[in-house]
Amino acid sequence: MNLAEKIKHLREIEGELRGLNRPMTQMEVVKAMQEELGESISQAYMSQLESSKRLHLTASSRNLLARFFKVHPGYLVSDPPDYSTDLLTDMGLDTDRLKTWLTANAVEWRSEPALHDLHNEYVLLHLRKQAETWQLIHFR
Repeated sequence: MNLAEKIKHLREIEGELRGLNRPMTQMEVVKAMQEELGESISQAYMSQLESSKRLHLTASSRNLLARFFKVHPGYLVSDPPDYSTDLLTDMGLDTDRLKTWLTANAVEWRSEPALHDLHNEYVLLHLRKQAETWQLIHFR
């Protein structure tokens, strides 16, 4: 996602969060920023960013937009061309790495009821799968 897309996306989210049921306009963002933070960027500058006429933010503008939209300033840069948010590996529930990690942390999770319960559910699911596999092998 490039910077222009990210800013448009943030305006959409902010509009929903503020109960507008639509994206905030650039002008609404500028005005809200001024009212809430005491400083703002211009609507023309925001338009240049969203139309990709300006590809980069100044450090002060990046920090101001990050504060307004409540995101990390590092989010407000274009992603590299080969960047992907998709998972690149299949992490099924029954992988050895997951099993090892869950087992290693089980003792620590006893003090966290929700995590402890989740771990117990995983163990039961794993045992059921083993039992089903055993039945399939031995009772064909």
